[in-house]
Amino acid sequence: MKKLEHLHEQLAVQLINVKEEIAESWTKLKEMWDMLDIELLEQHKFKEAHQGNSLDVLEALRVEIGRCNELKKANIEKFITLLRQQIQEMWQKCHVTEEEGTSQFHFFDTNHYTETALELFEKELQKWKDYFEENKEIIQLLNRHSKLWSKFMGLQEHADAGRLKNRGGQLLKEERERNQLTKSIPKVECQLQSLCDKFEEIHQKPFKTFGQTVTDYLENAHQDFENMRKAKLNGRKTPGSAVSASGTPLRSMTNLTPTPSKIMSAAKRKLQAPAALIASTKKTKVSPTSIKKHKVAVPKITVTVHIGKRNSMELKKIEKKRRSHTLQKKLLKAPGADDDEYVDFVNEISDRAARSTTFTIQEEQPCSAKKTTNLGHTPKKKTVASRINS
Repeated sequence: MKKLEHLHEQLAVQLINVKEEIAESWTKLKEMWDMLDIELLEQHKFKEAHQGNSLDVLEALRVEIGRCNELKKANIEKFITLLRQQIQEMWQKCHVTEEEGTSQFHFFDTNHYTETALELFEKELQKWKDYFEENKEIIQLLNRHSKLWSKFMGLQEHADAGRLKNRGGQLLKEERERNQLTKSIPKVECQLQSLCDKFEEIHQKPFKTFGQTVTDYLENAHQDFENMRKAKLNGRKTPGSAVSASGTPLRSMTNLTPTPSKIMSAAKRKLQAPAALIASTKKTKVSPTSIKKHKVAVPKITVTVHIGKRNSMELKKIEKKRRSHTLQKKLLKAPGADDDEYVDFVNEISDRAARSTTFTIQEEQPCSAKKTTNLGHTPKKKTVASRINS
Protein backbone atom coordinates (compact mmCIF):
# COMPACT_ATOMS: atom_id res chain seq x y z
CA MET A 1 0.00 0.00 0.00
CA LYS A 2 2.83 2.37 0.76
CA LYS A 3 4.37 1.66 -2.65
CA LEU A 4 1.04 2.39 -4.31
CA GLU A 5 0.66 5.63 -2.40
CA HIS A 6 4.20 6.61 -3.33
CA LEU A 7 3.52 5.77 -6.99
CA HIS A 8 0.35 7.82 -6.90
CA GLU A 9 2.21 10.81 -5.53
CA GLN A 10 4.88 10.47 -8.25
CA LEU A 11 2.25 10.34 -10.97
CA ALA A 12 0.49 13.39 -9.54
CA VAL A 13 3.74 15.37 -9.51
CA GLN A 14 4.55 14.17 -13.03
CA LEU A 15 1.11 15.29 -14.24
CA ILE A 16 1.66 18.74 -12.78
CA ASN A 17 5.06 18.99 -14.45
CA VAL A 18 3.65 17.86 -17.77
CA LYS A 19 0.89 20.49 -17.61
CA GLU A 20 3.40 23.23 -16.82
CA GLU A 21 5.75 22.14 -19.63
CA ILE A 22 2.88 21.98 -22.12
CA ALA A 23 1.76 25.52 -21.18
CA GLU A 24 5.32 26.85 -21.53
CA SER A 25 5.77 25.02 -24.84
CA TRP A 26 2.60 26.52 -26.28
CA THR A 27 3.77 30.02 -25.29
CA LYS A 28 7.21 29.51 -26.79
CA LEU A 29 5.81 27.95 -29.94
CA LYS A 30 3.40 30.85 -30.43
CA GLU A 31 6.29 33.33 -30.27
CA MET A 32 8.32 31.32 -32.76
CA TRP A 33 5.37 31.08 -35.13
CA ASP A 34 5.01 34.85 -35.03
CA MET A 35 8.71 35.38 -35.71
CA LEU A 36 8.74 32.92 -38.59
CA ASP A 37 5.47 34.23 -40.05
CA ILE A 38 3.85 30.82 -40.02
CA GLU A 39 0.43 30.85 -41.68
CA LEU A 40 -2.59 30.98 -39.42
CA LEU A 41 -4.19 28.00 -41.15
CA GLU A 42 -1.18 25.83 -40.36
CA GLN A 43 -1.21 26.99 -36.74
CA HIS A 44 -4.91 26.23 -36.42
CA LYS A 45 -4.49 22.70 -37.80
CA PHE A 46 -1.72 21.91 -35.32
CA LYS A 47 -3.78 23.23 -32.39
CA GLU A 48 -6.81 21.17 -33.40
CA ALA A 49 -4.71 18.01 -33.69
CA HIS A 50 -2.96 18.40 -30.33
CA GLN A 51 -5.30 19.25 -27.46
CA GLY A 52 -5.14 18.20 -23.82
CA ASN A 53 -2.31 17.52 -21.37
CA SER A 54 -1.17 14.08 -22.43
CA LEU A 55 2.38 12.91 -23.08
CA ASP A 56 1.64 12.64 -26.80
CA VAL A 57 0.75 16.35 -26.93
CA LEU A 58 3.97 17.20 -25.08
CA GLU A 59 6.04 15.14 -27.51
CA ALA A 60 4.37 16.80 -30.53
CA LEU A 61 5.12 20.23 -29.10
CA ARG A 62 8.78 19.33 -28.63
CA VAL A 63 9.03 18.21 -32.23
CA GLU A 64 7.37 21.39 -33.54
CA ILE A 65 9.65 23.59 -31.44
CA GLY A 66 12.69 21.74 -32.81
CA ARG A 67 11.50 22.32 -36.37
CA CYS A 68 11.04 26.02 -35.67
CA ASN A 69 14.54 26.19 -34.16
CA GLU A 70 15.98 24.83 -37.38
CA LEU A 71 14.10 27.49 -39.33
CA LYS A 72 15.32 30.10 -36.87
CA LYS A 73 18.95 29.13 -37.39
CA ALA A 74 18.44 29.48 -41.11
CA ASN A 75 17.12 33.02 -40.53
CA ILE A 76 19.38 34.23 -37.69
CA GLU A 77 19.65 37.79 -38.99
CA LYS A 78 15.89 38.16 -39.20
CA PHE A 79 15.44 36.78 -35.69
CA ILE A 80 18.10 39.05 -34.17
CA THR A 81 16.45 42.09 -35.78
CA LEU A 82 13.09 41.12 -34.30
CA LEU A 83 14.62 40.48 -30.89
CA ARG A 84 16.33 43.88 -30.97
CA GLN A 85 12.96 45.57 -31.55
CA GLN A 86 11.33 43.61 -28.75
CA ILE A 87 14.12 44.56 -26.34
CA GLN A 88 13.61 48.25 -27.14
CA GLU A 89 9.90 47.88 -26.46
CA MET A 90 10.63 46.27 -23.10
CA TRP A 91 13.01 49.09 -22.19
CA GLN A 92 10.22 51.61 -22.78
CA LYS A 93 7.80 49.44 -20.86
CA CYS A 94 10.18 49.15 -17.89
CA HIS A 95 10.93 52.93 -17.81
CA VAL A 96 14.52 52.41 -18.95
CA THR A 97 16.34 54.74 -21.34
CA GLU A 98 18.20 53.40 -24.35
CA GLU A 99 21.52 54.58 -22.89
CA GLU A 100 20.91 52.54 -19.73
CA GLY A 101 19.87 49.49 -21.74
CA THR A 102 22.82 49.54 -24.12
CA SER A 103 25.22 50.09 -21.23
CA GLN A 104 23.98 46.80 -19.72
CA PHE A 105 23.86 44.88 -23.03
CA HIS A 106 26.95 45.57 -25.13
CA PHE A 107 25.92 43.26 -28.02
CA PHE A 108 22.82 45.28 -28.84
CA ASP A 109 24.34 46.88 -31.99
CA THR A 110 26.35 43.84 -33.09
CA ASN A 111 26.61 42.93 -36.77
CA HIS A 112 27.66 39.31 -36.18
CA TYR A 113 24.60 37.15 -36.73
CA THR A 114 25.55 33.88 -35.15
CA GLU A 115 23.81 31.35 -32.95
CA THR A 116 25.68 32.72 -29.93
CA ALA A 117 24.46 36.26 -30.63
CA LEU A 118 20.94 34.91 -31.05
CA GLU A 119 21.09 33.22 -27.65
CA LEU A 120 22.39 36.43 -26.04
CA PHE A 121 19.51 38.45 -27.47
CA GLU A 122 17.01 35.89 -26.24
CA LYS A 123 18.48 35.98 -22.74
CA GLU A 124 18.44 39.80 -22.69
CA LEU A 125 14.79 39.88 -23.71
CA GLN A 126 13.88 37.36 -21.04
CA LYS A 127 15.76 39.37 -18.41
CA TRP A 128 13.68 42.49 -19.03
CA LYS A 129 10.48 40.46 -19.08
CA ASP A 130 11.33 39.13 -15.62
CA TYR A 131 12.22 42.64 -14.45
CA PHE A 132 8.82 43.92 -15.55
CA GLU A 133 6.93 41.14 -13.78
CA GLU A 134 8.94 41.68 -10.60
CA ASN A 135 8.32 45.45 -10.47
CA LYS A 136 4.94 45.51 -12.18
CA GLU A 137 3.19 47.29 -9.31
CA ILE A 138 5.67 50.18 -9.23
CA ILE A 139 5.59 50.60 -13.00
CA GLN A 140 1.79 50.62 -13.09
CA LEU A 141 1.67 53.25 -10.33
CA LEU A 142 4.16 55.39 -12.24
CA ASN A 143 2.03 55.17 -15.38
CA ARG A 144 -1.08 56.09 -13.41
CA HIS A 145 0.64 59.04 -11.75
CA SER A 146 1.83 60.29 -15.14
CA LYS A 147 -1.72 60.26 -16.53
CA LEU A 148 -3.21 61.98 -13.47
CA TRP A 149 -0.49 64.61 -13.42
CA SER A 150 -0.96 65.33 -17.12
CA LYS A 151 -4.68 65.94 -16.53
CA PHE A 152 -3.94 68.19 -13.56
CA MET A 153 -1.45 70.29 -15.53
CA GLY A 154 -3.88 70.51 -18.43
CA LEU A 155 -6.58 71.94 -16.16
CA GLN A 156 -4.15 74.51 -14.80
CA GLU A 157 -2.94 75.59 -18.24
CA HIS A 158 -6.47 76.07 -19.60
CA ALA A 159 -7.78 77.87 -16.50
CA ASP A 160 -8.35 81.19 -18.32
CA ALA A 161 -11.15 83.74 -18.08
CA GLY A 162 -12.70 82.58 -21.36
CA ARG A 163 -13.94 79.34 -19.82
CA LEU A 164 -16.35 81.36 -17.64
CA LYS A 165 -18.47 81.97 -20.75
CA ASN A 166 -18.91 78.28 -21.48
CA ARG A 167 -22.24 76.65 -20.83
CA GLY A 168 -23.31 73.12 -20.12
CA GLY A 169 -21.78 72.88 -16.63
CA GLN A 170 -18.19 72.99 -17.86
CA LEU A 171 -16.96 74.81 -14.75
CA LEU A 172 -18.66 72.27 -12.51
CA LYS A 173 -17.03 69.40 -14.39
CA GLU A 174 -13.62 71.02 -14.10
CA GLU A 175 -14.07 71.62 -10.39
CA ARG A 176 -15.10 68.02 -9.76
CA GLU A 177 -12.20 66.68 -11.79
CA ARG A 178 -9.76 68.99 -10.01
CA ASN A 179 -11.01 67.87 -6.59
CA GLN A 180 -10.72 64.24 -7.61
CA LEU A 181 -7.15 64.75 -8.84
CA THR A 182 -6.07 66.59 -5.71
CA LYS A 183 -7.26 63.61 -3.66
CA SER A 184 -5.93 60.75 -5.81
CA ILE A 185 -2.47 62.15 -6.72
CA PRO A 186 -1.16 62.30 -3.10
CA LYS A 187 -2.35 58.73 -2.49
CA VAL A 188 -0.50 57.44 -5.55
CA GLU A 189 2.66 59.31 -4.55
CA CYS A 190 2.52 57.86 -1.05
CA GLN A 191 2.21 54.31 -2.43
CA LEU A 192 5.10 54.92 -4.80
CA GLN A 193 7.36 56.09 -2.01
CA SER A 194 6.63 53.04 0.13
CA LEU A 195 7.18 50.57 -2.75
CA CYS A 196 10.40 52.28 -3.82
CA ASP A 197 11.71 52.09 -0.26
CA LYS A 198 11.08 48.33 -0.24
CA PHE A 199 12.81 47.97 -3.61
CA GLU A 200 15.85 49.86 -2.33
CA GLU A 201 16.04 47.67 0.77
CA ILE A 202 16.02 44.49 -1.31
CA HIS A 203 18.31 45.50 -4.22
CA GLN A 204 20.46 48.06 -2.39
CA LYS A 205 19.80 50.63 -5.11
CA PRO A 206 16.95 53.03 -5.86
CA PHE A 207 14.32 52.31 -8.45
CA LYS A 208 14.76 54.57 -11.47
CA THR A 209 12.28 55.78 -14.03
CA PHE A 210 13.93 56.96 -17.25
CA GLY A 211 17.25 57.72 -15.57
CA GLN A 212 16.02 59.42 -12.37
CA THR A 213 14.82 58.19 -9.03
CA VAL A 214 11.14 58.28 -8.16
CA THR A 215 11.78 60.92 -5.51
CA ASP A 216 13.49 63.19 -8.04
CA TYR A 217 10.73 62.52 -10.55
CA LEU A 218 8.03 63.67 -8.11
CA GLU A 219 10.02 66.71 -6.99
CA ASN A 220 10.63 67.79 -10.59
CA ALA A 221 6.92 67.43 -11.40
CA HIS A 222 5.93 69.68 -8.50
CA GLN A 223 8.69 72.13 -9.37
CA ASP A 224 7.39 72.39 -12.94
CA PHE A 225 3.94 73.18 -11.61
CA GLU A 226 5.33 75.86 -9.31
CA ASN A 227 7.31 77.42 -12.17
CA MET A 228 4.20 77.52 -14.36
CA ARG A 229 2.22 79.21 -11.60
CA LYS A 230 4.92 81.83 -11.07
CA ALA A 231 5.15 82.46 -14.81
CA LYS A 232 1.43 83.24 -14.90
CA LEU A 233 1.75 85.66 -12.01
CA ASN A 234 4.74 87.39 -13.61
CA GLY A 235 2.83 87.63 -16.89
CA ARG A 236 0.01 89.46 -15.14
CA LYS A 237 2.44 91.89 -13.51
CA THR A 238 4.40 92.60 -16.71
CA PRO A 239 3.64 96.24 -17.77
CA GLY A 240 4.26 95.70 -21.46
CA SER A 241 1.80 92.87 -21.95
CA ALA A 242 -1.79 93.81 -22.68
CA VAL A 243 -3.11 90.36 -21.87
CA SER A 244 -1.83 88.04 -19.18
CA ALA A 245 -0.92 84.41 -19.69
CA SER A 246 -4.33 83.28 -18.49
CA GLY A 247 -6.17 85.50 -20.95
CA THR A 248 -7.36 88.11 -18.44
CA PRO A 249 -6.76 91.68 -19.72
CA LEU A 250 -4.55 93.88 -17.60
CA ARG A 251 -5.44 97.36 -16.40
CA SER A 252 -4.52 100.32 -18.54
CA MET A 253 -1.24 102.00 -17.66
CA THR A 254 -2.92 105.45 -17.59
CA ASN A 255 -4.91 104.44 -14.51
CA LEU A 256 -1.71 103.67 -12.60
CA THR A 257 -0.35 107.27 -12.68
CA PRO A 258 -0.54 109.27 -9.39
CA THR A 259 -1.88 112.43 -11.14
CA PRO A 260 -5.49 113.16 -10.08
CA SER A 261 -8.20 112.83 -12.70
CA LYS A 262 -9.45 116.40 -12.11
CA ILE A 263 -6.12 117.94 -13.12
CA MET A 264 -5.95 115.80 -16.24
CA SER A 265 -9.47 116.74 -17.25
CA ALA A 266 -8.73 120.44 -16.68
CA ALA A 267 -5.62 120.24 -18.84
CA LYS A 268 -7.61 118.59 -21.57
CA ARG A 269 -10.26 121.33 -21.46
CA LYS A 270 -7.58 123.98 -21.91
CA LEU A 271 -6.20 122.27 -24.99
CA GLN A 272 -9.58 121.87 -26.69
CA ALA A 273 -10.33 123.98 -29.73
CA PRO A 274 -13.36 126.35 -29.81
CA ALA A 275 -15.01 124.18 -32.45
CA ALA A 276 -14.73 121.18 -30.19
CA LEU A 277 -16.29 123.14 -27.33
CA ILE A 278 -19.20 124.21 -29.51
CA ALA A 279 -19.72 120.65 -30.66
CA SER A 280 -19.68 119.43 -27.09
CA THR A 281 -22.26 122.05 -26.01
CA LYS A 282 -24.50 121.15 -28.91
CA LYS A 283 -24.40 117.54 -27.90
CA THR A 284 -25.44 118.42 -24.36
CA LYS A 285 -28.41 120.42 -25.68
CA VAL A 286 -29.63 117.69 -27.98
CA SER A 287 -29.49 114.84 -25.50
CA PRO A 288 -31.97 116.27 -22.90
CA THR A 289 -34.58 117.11 -25.53
CA SER A 290 -34.40 113.67 -27.00
CA ILE A 291 -34.82 112.20 -23.56
CA LYS A 292 -37.82 114.45 -22.81
CA LYS A 293 -39.51 113.53 -26.06
CA HIS A 294 -39.02 109.93 -25.30
CA LYS A 295 -40.56 110.36 -21.83
CA VAL A 296 -43.62 112.30 -23.07
CA ALA A 297 -44.30 109.90 -25.95
CA VAL A 298 -46.11 107.32 -23.84
CA PRO A 299 -48.63 109.61 -22.00
CA LYS A 300 -49.26 111.52 -25.22
CA ILE A 301 -51.13 108.57 -26.70
CA THR A 302 -53.51 108.26 -23.78
CA VAL A 303 -54.13 112.01 -23.62
CA THR A 304 -54.81 112.16 -27.35
CA VAL A 305 -57.46 109.46 -27.12
CA HIS A 306 -59.11 111.19 -24.16
CA ILE A 307 -59.07 114.58 -25.87
CA GLY A 308 -60.50 113.05 -29.02
CA LYS A 309 -63.47 111.66 -27.12
CA ARG A 310 -64.02 114.97 -25.35
CA ASN A 311 -63.82 116.90 -28.61
CA SER A 312 -66.38 114.62 -30.20
CA MET A 313 -68.83 115.28 -27.37
CA GLU A 314 -68.26 119.01 -27.56
CA LEU A 315 -68.63 118.96 -31.34
CA LYS A 316 -72.01 117.28 -30.99
CA LYS A 317 -73.17 119.94 -28.53
CA ILE A 318 -71.90 122.73 -30.77
CA GLU A 319 -73.60 121.14 -33.78
CA LYS A 320 -76.90 121.04 -31.91
CA LYS A 321 -76.51 124.66 -30.89
CA ARG A 322 -75.62 125.63 -34.46
CA ARG A 323 -78.71 123.89 -35.84
CA SER A 324 -81.02 125.51 -33.31
CA HIS A 325 -79.42 128.90 -34.00
CA THR A 326 -79.86 128.43 -37.75
CA LEU A 327 -83.47 127.45 -37.28
CA GLN A 328 -84.05 130.54 -35.17
CA LYS A 329 -82.55 132.75 -37.84
CA LYS A 330 -84.75 131.24 -40.53
CA LEU A 331 -87.85 131.72 -38.43
CA LEU A 332 -86.93 135.30 -37.57
CA LYS A 333 -86.48 136.16 -41.25
CA ALA A 334 -90.10 135.13 -42.07
CA PRO A 335 -92.40 138.28 -42.43
CA GLY A 336 -95.59 138.54 -40.39
CA ALA A 337 -97.92 141.03 -38.75
CA ASP A 338 -98.24 139.36 -35.40
CA ASP A 339 -94.66 139.26 -34.20
CA ASP A 340 -95.64 138.44 -30.64
CA GLU A 341 -97.38 135.26 -31.63
CA TYR A 342 -94.45 134.25 -33.77
CA VAL A 343 -91.99 134.80 -30.96
CA ASP A 344 -94.17 132.78 -28.61
CA PHE A 345 -94.24 130.02 -31.15
CA VAL A 346 -90.44 130.00 -31.47
CA ASN A 347 -90.07 129.91 -27.72
CA GLU A 348 -92.36 126.91 -27.50
CA ILE A 349 -90.55 124.83 -30.08
CA SER A 350 -87.17 125.78 -28.56
CA ASP A 351 -88.12 124.39 -25.19
CA ARG A 352 -86.33 121.14 -24.01
CA ALA A 353 -89.57 119.20 -23.64
CA ALA A 354 -90.53 119.90 -27.28
CA ARG A 355 -87.34 118.36 -28.83
CA SER A 356 -88.92 115.01 -29.57
CA THR A 357 -91.99 116.57 -31.25
CA THR A 358 -92.48 116.94 -34.97
CA PHE A 359 -93.46 120.21 -36.58
CA THR A 360 -94.08 121.56 -40.07
CA ILE A 361 -92.94 125.01 -41.15
CA GLN A 362 -93.87 126.70 -44.40
CA GLU A 363 -91.50 129.54 -45.00
CA GLU A 364 -93.39 131.01 -47.97
CA GLN A 365 -96.66 131.48 -46.02
CA PRO A 366 -97.23 134.63 -43.98
CA CYS A 367 -96.96 134.73 -40.22
CA SER A 368 -100.75 134.92 -39.87
CA ALA A 369 -101.16 131.47 -41.43
CA LYS A 370 -101.86 128.53 -39.24
CA LYS A 371 -98.88 126.45 -37.96
CA THR A 372 -99.44 122.77 -37.23
CA THR A 373 -97.62 121.32 -34.19
CA ASN A 374 -98.08 118.08 -32.30
CA LEU A 375 -97.22 118.83 -28.71
CA GLY A 376 -97.94 116.46 -25.91
CA HIS A 377 -98.12 119.23 -23.26
CA THR A 378 -97.40 122.88 -22.82
CA PRO A 379 -93.72 123.25 -21.76
CA LYS A 380 -92.12 126.05 -19.88
CA LYS A 381 -91.11 128.86 -22.21
CA LYS A 382 -87.43 129.48 -22.85
CA THR A 383 -85.78 131.67 -25.43
CA VAL A 384 -83.39 130.38 -28.08
CA ALA A 385 -80.69 132.81 -27.02
CA SER A 386 -80.68 131.48 -23.45
CA ARG A 387 -80.44 127.90 -24.79
CA ILE A 388 -77.42 128.77 -26.88
CA ASN A 389 -75.75 130.44 -23.91
CA SER A 390 -76.38 127.37 -21.74
